[in-house]
Amino acid sequence: MQNHIRFIFIFCCFHFWVPLFGQTAIKLADCEKALQKNNFMVLAQQCHVSEARAAIIQAKIWPQPYVYGEANMYNPDQQKYFDVGPQGQTSLQIQQLFMLGGKKRNEINWAKANAQVTELEFEQLLYQLNFGLKSNFYNLYFDQQVLGSLQKQIDQIEELVAAYAVQAEKGNVALKELVRLESLLLNMKNDRIEVQKNILEYQQNLAVLTGLPAPLVPQLDNEKDWVMHYSIQKFDTQTLFETALNQNPEYRMLKQQIEAQKINLKWQQSLSVPDVTLGVSYDQRGGAFNNQKNLTLGIPIPLWNSNKGNIERAKAAIQGSQFDLDQKQRELQRAIDAALAEWNVQRTQFISIKPALILNRETVYTGVWQNFQKRNITLLEFTDFMDSYTQNSLQINESYKQLILTAEKLNYLVNSPLF
Repeated sequence: MQNHIRFIFIFCCFHFWVPLFGQTAIKLADCEKALQKNNFMVLAQQCHVSEARAAIIQAKIWPQPYVYGEANMYNPDQQKYFDVGPQGQTSLQIQQLFMLGGKKRNEINWAKANAQVTELEFEQLLYQLNFGLKSNFYNLYFDQQVLGSLQKQIDQIEELVAAYAVQAEKGNVALKELVRLESLLLNMKNDRIEVQKNILEYQQNLAVLTGLPAPLVPQLDNEKDWVMHYSIQKFDTQTLFETALNQNPEYRMLKQQIEAQKINLKWQQSLSVPDVTLGVSYDQRGGAFNNQKNLTLGIPIPLWNSNKGNIERAKAAIQGSQFDLDQKQRELQRAIDAALAEWNVQRTQFISIKPALILNRETVYTGVWQNFQKRNITLLEFTDFMDSYTQNSLQINESYKQLILTAEKLNYLVNSPLF
């Protein structure tokens, strides 16, 4: 297998090349750092996490005590304004609401549960953006290799077309041969346009995700080890689903939402328990005694508002979320099975590309060019070979790309470094 990879990358290094002028070379690790630092969606979600944590602090705060006071404005007996002296009248009340039934505890637990959901939402966002980042990074890398290969062939065919055009004017070659070469060149240029369109899209996506200026050129170190890394199975297929249930952020978030809604149900049930307002009051001369000091107690009478509607809503939310979780579990199982099967197909295809095929292609390519220049083969044979060679290059490159993308899809679903 190591020789297999070595020969493959001999081909890549000498045949696939990418123009770097005016472009920014970047590695995947740098892209991931830039995403966390510059992506506005990530920064916004970090603010939401801070907001949810602040809600926990707020939930722990008890209601403020209530102070109420009275002072005489006019004493009709003494015909005196603001009579607040020894013979006047003032009163003062201080009251505090005491929550019963575990309301405050449930409110705090509800805030904590919501904070955990928000943190999982942040993790899910990073998880999705990182997958998109890697997909665009690898697509861009391989398409730029294709572009380099096509450009090399186009340059050679353009020189050949120019030479044939001169000879056609002199009557040394048939005009139909020039037309055939021009048709081959046009097909290659059309392929190049399609690849360039994809490259522009991937570069734009990377620039948006990372906040870095386009155009970006992905760079990979130790390509041989890097490709081998995605072709070796290091995991137990029987435990993939179990790992996904423990690691997949979206599934974990749905589970946490159910826990949060259960806490919300307890909170709503506790809200049906009446609260007590306790206080003390002082009345200078308005009560039964002078300088009267009283203890006050207030409690609402739960006649028609037992919070029944909100309790039923909380129960329905739990049931609905449980259905969502069951559906997600089913989808996750099917997605993992499909991704694993696709990776096995791509891995088999990758292994089938023998090192001899890569070397033979290059040897035959060079031989065909030399023999065509010596007029040992016909133009029809030459153009047929060039067309086959171009398609074969695209297919080999696509095989490498799909191996990486399907492996990353498994990493994405399980949220674990399987490769």
